[in-house]
Amino acid sequence: MLGVLISLVVFSFCFIVILINLKYFLINKFINVYFIILIFFVGVQRLLYAIFELGILKVKFIDFNYKFYLIFISPIYFLFLKNLLEFKKYNSTNFKFFVPFLVILLMSFFNIPWFDRYFLVITLISMVFYISYSYILLNKFYKTKRLQSKLNIRIYRFGLFSFFFLFLITLSIFGYVFIHNLGLMDKLTIFTNVFIFSTVIWFFWLLYLLMNPILLYGEYCLISQINYSKNKEIKIWLSKTNYNLIEKNIAETIIENQLEGKIDNIILEIKKLELNYIFISQKEMNLENISQKIKIPKYHLKYIFKYHCNLTQLEYQNFIKVKLAINLIENNYLKDKTVDSLSLESLFTSRVTMYKYFKKFHNQTPLEYHNLFFSN
Repeated sequence: MLGVLISLVVFSFCFIVILINLKYFLINKFINVYFIILIFFVGVQRLLYAIFELGILKVKFIDFNYKFYLIFISPIYFLFLKNLLEFKKYNSTNFKFFVPFLVILLMSFFNIPWFDRYFLVITLISMVFYISYSYILLNKFYKTKRLQSKLNIRIYRFGLFSFFFLFLITLSIFGYVFIHNLGLMDKLTIFTNVFIFSTVIWFFWLLYLLMNPILLYGEYCLISQINYSKNKEIKIWLSKTNYNLIEKNIAETIIENQLEGKIDNIILEIKKLELNYIFISQKEMNLENISQKIKIPKYHLKYIFKYHCNLTQLEYQNFIKVKLAINLIENNYLKDKTVDSLSLESLFTSRVTMYKYFKKFHNQTPLEYHNLFFSN
């Protein structure tokens, strides 16, 4: 019954995760399609197992065909990890990663005599490739992107966790294959043991994900966290504004027509830039630097700040500096450094200016924020 219970819990987790992904599906720019496919397969498998064990269906629980499951789920899992670490949307060229699956499918269909004999070798080579490639991606992310933001640190940890999970699942399924071929245990018994083992791993994997929803619930949900303040909610950006109440000059009307349908994407790019702590620690978030980084005309940005930002340009620049200061504080910067040093590191011209905007956006001083943060 413990296996049934944990299978139902895993199915519930999968259901919740898929619902949240689908909620943001249409507005996300880089939705991880392979992640949804992977979670769907996992959820359906656990639900069928629980239904069979509870006797709701009077049919025998069908033992999965490892030849096809292993060789199909591996590229799906790999592509999920690849998209996670590279921030890329679905790409039709990813079809090449399913070539091993198609080869084995064709060999099985045509009943090639030596198919069963060499299946394990083909599968092993395929799995070693996926695991090795995953490690290369993870290592590249660690060296180039991990320290760009606290979010990237979370993504790296989740990617590392997922990599070890793929490795454990691979070992468990290969154990099933070899033990079965040696005839040491009953086939269904081995499968059930491996299935429960993988379900337990999935439970912890999904639990970690649900505890860190910012990781994979889509780019819209991810960047929406930027405007969050521990003391109050600051809504900076507006996708829409009441144009009927605003009189624009001729030049602004022309810009409005040029930006039709592009406002959300531009705001999205600015929000992504706000997450790049390496960039904001070196450059002020003024129109010129933003324009150069996201490659749009400065007069377009000026229009967006005027009609789609709740802060003035000066307030916005200081809001980002406060955000940078908070990142330093939460990384225990004030443990052995002064507040004056913090103000300079956050690009403020003086300690007084930093205090002014810290109080404005957070209603407390940097030291008060530090003490509150580390007391929790």
